[in-house]
Amino acid sequence: GLSGHMNGCVLVTTDGTPVRPAIIHSDLRAAELCHNLAAQIPGDRVFETTGHPLAPYFSAAKLAWLARHEEESIAAARWCLQSKDWLAGRLTDRFGVTDPSDASLTGLFDLDAETWSDDLCTTYGVPKRLLPQVLPSVEIVGRLTPAAAASLYLPEGTPVVLGGGDGACTTAGAGAVHEGLCYVYLGSTAWIASLARHRGREKQICMGRAAQPESFFRYGTVQSAGSAIDWVAGLLGVSHEELERLARQALPEAAASPLFLPQLQGERVPFWDPEARGALVGMRLAHTPAELARAAYEGVALALKSAWDSLYREQQQPRTLAAAGGGARSRFLVEVLAAALQAELNVLAEPDTVTSRGAAMCAAVATGIAADWQDALRFVPKGRRVVPEPRECERMSLLATRYSAAQEGLRRWRRSGSSASLP
Repeated sequence: GLSGHMNGCVLVTTDGTPVRPAIIHSDLRAAELCHNLAAQIPGDRVFETTGHPLAPYFSAAKLAWLARHEEESIAAARWCLQSKDWLAGRLTDRFGVTDPSDASLTGLFDLDAETWSDDLCTTYGVPKRLLPQVLPSVEIVGRLTPAAAASLYLPEGTPVVLGGGDGACTTAGAGAVHEGLCYVYLGSTAWIASLARHRGREKQICMGRAAQPESFFRYGTVQSAGSAIDWVAGLLGVSHEELERLARQALPEAAASPLFLPQLQGERVPFWDPEARGALVGMRLAHTPAELARAAYEGVALALKSAWDSLYREQQQPRTLAAAGGGARSRFLVEVLAAALQAELNVLAEPDTVTSRGAAMCAAVATGIAADWQDALRFVPKGRRVVPEPRECERMSLLATRYSAAQEGLRRWRRSGSSASLP
């Protein structure tokens, strides 16, 4: 089973030869183009069709930019694939296929009709001929070629299952295979997601097709999470282990603590703004590297609380959720996050393999190793419980109020070009 990052753009010829370097999800080169297109395309129309706003994060905007700036690349390409689709082709010699999860995060897929949108292709100026055939995530798309088998030291003819994008496979690998089950993924980017059987239309969150049939994953994404913590560690010149040790030494009084807003690469929730900026707010002479370290972890946790609140704005928040991703290995981050969400976290064993596990679960269902998705849950390991401490919950609740005010003040400041509106 295969998985890979979503929202990308891998332009290839019929035989899978790339015509230019791939563009990844976080590339914002199309931000200005999206701003211009917004004047021509009602935002509701894009959201109603795709479940996402018009934004440079999605493949549609990247393709639209290429159509205007690299016409030769568009002309030379036969397919626009996602990373795992290209890998499927390399393994089987079958190019030109994708699954519903990756299709749904291109910004060109009609969630209700379950097909590519002719209307949006025309609007963006994207040739529909570039878009691959959409097959189920549990489809066996081919078998290992002799060359691929030799490279991987696997038997020739081993079945290759299409799998899904990282968001869909992480959802499965975290054990969210039934409606309402929820998890948080802590990586360079972080998100909180749950499985749903019906499409929602809340505009502060997004919807993608899940690996399971007739299912969706609802998610709220924090664009800079682990990458923001890495940035602070780099500023202080310390390792992750030292950063966590410093954070535990910080002043305990919430009122005296600085705030870190981790919008270093734009933001997606509670508002979509690729031009959003981050900030350190409330600095004083008494603050030391310890306070900056703690602020980094708390800022990411508070950003995820915004996603949590947006995801469950109209629903009861769960009392527990799974935690996965490389960031879940940080005990301090997980403790702070549990307090921010006021929820118990089940930190999965081997949390940084959860996406690969989801891809393997797709393969297990496709090949009959697992009878169904319920049976595939036996591959999800048990984790350790992290229960939020009441004192930390109180602290994070106070900081959350200040965080929201600072976030809104920073947005006003950026719009006005003046620092006068900062709190």
